[in-house]
Amino acid sequence: MEPFELFDHTADVGLIARGADLPSLFRHAAQGLTSLLVDPATVLPGGIRERVRVQAPDKEGLLVNWLNEVLFLFNVQQMVFSRFDVRSFSETGLEAEGEGELLDPGRHSVLREVKAATFHDLQIRRTEQGWEAKIVLDV
Repeated sequence: MEPFELFDHTADVGLIARGADLPSLFRHAAQGLTSLLVDPATVLPGGIRERVRVQAPDKEGLLVNWLNEVLFLFNVQQMVFSRFDVRSFSETGLEAEGEGELLDPGRHSVLREVKAATFHDLQIRRTEQGWEAKIVLDV
């Protein structure tokens, strides 16, 4: 099972993330988002660690808030992540740690501008292999 894949969606881009459980699904969704922003192979682990906490009334809102927080850290704090470790998870709250480094224009080419994760066509569903999410990202 591939952890994530991208698909075209009108003027936006779609992301399908998969995981054996919801925490791994959320981790893979953040990895998929990161792969749109920069080449993940150029991001070194261990330079910075950032704790991320998000809440929402349901798991769909939680996924949107989670991805938008990762985008905020990229766009405003200039942080790029090589991995994510979900520390605690419920369907209304997530605490994770991102590991990576500060954006270095000499090593990290920004591949695409992503404005936001959206609720448009958002789906999170259980599958035979675990969980799958489909989310549209505004570019």
